[in-house]
Amino acid sequence: MNGDGLALQSSHRIRNMLILDGTSFVAICFSVAGLSVLGYQCLLWMKYGLWSRLAFRLVLELIGAREPHFGWQSAEKTSAWICDLPLSGVMFAAGLVAVTSGLAITAGGSPRGAMQSGPEGSALDKPEGIYSSKPN
Repeated sequence: MNGDGLALQSSHRIRNMLILDGTSFVAICFSVAGLSVLGYQCLLWMKYGLWSRLAFRLVLELIGAREPHFGWQSAEKTSAWICDLPLSGVMFAAGLVAVTSGLAITAGGSPRGAMQSGPEGSALDKPEGIYSSKPN
């Protein structure tokens, strides 16, 4: 393996670590936010004896955003359903999506030359393969 291949493999590993660590951090933040919402609801329940229902729609109202409107009735119903979901569940789901997308991005193939078949070089660089006339 030449120096260029080693540098490419090293930069690919660093990129994967940064993406995976970044998405893991975002997932942890969403999970902590979901636990915080559940904790707040439990405190209110212990204080007043009633379970306060916190929907995702509340976050949209607090930041000054409006519920999205769509031209299709089915998309409108789906949007309303998502906005009515419990806030803690939406936070946990967002964390799961973040970590899953990080894993999916970093699990994709390796750079050319990263997988070695032996000391002579990459299996992709060799002209002979399964269709070779050489005996195995």
